[in-house]
Amino acid sequence: MCYNNVQRRRSTIVLIFCAPILFSFLFQFTTVKRLNFSYLTQRSTCDYCERQLMFYEIIPIFSFLYLKGKTHCCNRKLSLAYFCGECASLLSLLFLFKLPSLDLTLTLFIFFLLLTASIEDLKSLEISLSLIIVFLLAGIYLFEINLRSFLIVTIPLNCIYLFFHKVIGYGDILIFSFLSLFLSLNYVYHIILCTFLLAGAYSFSLVLLKFYRPHLRIPLIPFIFLAFILVTYIM
Repeated sequence: MCYNNVQRRRSTIVLIFCAPILFSFLFQFTTVKRLNFSYLTQRSTCDYCERQLMFYEIIPIFSFLYLKGKTHCCNRKLSLAYFCGECASLLSLLFLFKLPSLDLTLTLFIFFLLLTASIEDLKSLEISLSLIIVFLLAGIYLFEINLRSFLIVTIPLNCIYLFFHKVIGYGDILIFSFLSLFLSLNYVYHIILCTFLLAGAYSFSLVLLKFYRPHLRIPLIPFIFLAFILVTYIM
């Protein structure tokens, strides 16, 4: 896909406005315990007192800054997860200035899944199964699947999990398996390699700085997210 300057400028403007909104919706989706169609028509409400939010309270990034990190209705502290994720969503602009070797739509599709899962993993060390299922169904409908890559990656990873389940979470296995369903084997290999290099460097730095603790749990999905960006941007 080739972009001229006008197309790139238009796409940049669209992403600047839409990327934070999309992340905010996806992250809110991870908190839904019981999903039904009425969820799609519900107005945004305060996380604490459940009052319907005014339009200026739901503008990504700016509403957090305007409200000084607190709710307008009950003066409770707003979650930094939304603000950090909305800011990080703007990293998607990188793929407009250097078009990835992957299809751009697929790249952004995976980017927003990994970003949302990363913020959730950092916040709770968990990942929403509903989020993965929705992205899986959408991905199967929108993109071509790579069954060979999926089997080669998923089977060994599940075997590894059986023996090292105290080291790696099954949510991480699900994310790697998801990637292998839509990406080539070589692509997934580089993402896995880069993930553990980044996570290993981070863990080593914790040891050097004497911040490491025996029972410290390090979320892996943020490193998968960073690895995906690096591999996609470089390859």
